[in-house]
Amino acid sequence: MDPATIATAIAGTKLLVKGAKDISEITKSLDSVFSAKEAHEKNVKKPTNSVAKRNQGILEKRAHDGGKDTDISTVANEVIQQKQLEASLKDLEYEINRKYPVPYGETKTWDLIIEKREEKIKLKKERARKRKEKEALKKEESREFWSKVWMYLWQSVVVVGALGALWWFLVWAAEKGAS
Repeated sequence: MDPATIATAIAGTKLLVKGAKDISEITKSLDSVFSAKEAHEKNVKKPTNSVAKRNQGILEKRAHDGGKDTDISTVANEVIQQKQLEASLKDLEYEINRKYPVPYGETKTWDLIIEKREEKIKLKKERARKRKEKEALKKEESREFWSKVWMYLWQSVVVVGALGALWWFLVWAAEKGAS
């Protein structure tokens, strides 16, 4: 996720904050901001938009390096992008707290949003973990079931074979005794 996408999401959320009557009207926009921020943090790489590329080029010229992953210009650009993102998020935090003030001593609206989001993320991870455990248990039960099926099938083949051999022996013995 490039910083332009994050900046667009933040700007859109700020506009919604100004016109929103309650916090539920901006939740989807906030979610897009947080998703873009997480994607950016997971996938920090070379700049993709024109402004970031231009800034990267200026940094490369001044630092006299090639712009590789470990070069000072690349690292500086990543830090600058991160600082711009943090500043934009601080502005958004200020807008939300200003729009939805709380009495002194109570948790600010932005902090409540962050806490609620973290709770939901934890619940989502917990559900995913439980689902994986259920799937593993179901797979184990299925494996045990088919193991028993094959064992009973094999035993049935052995019993039928033994009965066939016994029948053959009795037929053979009857023919020998009759002759």
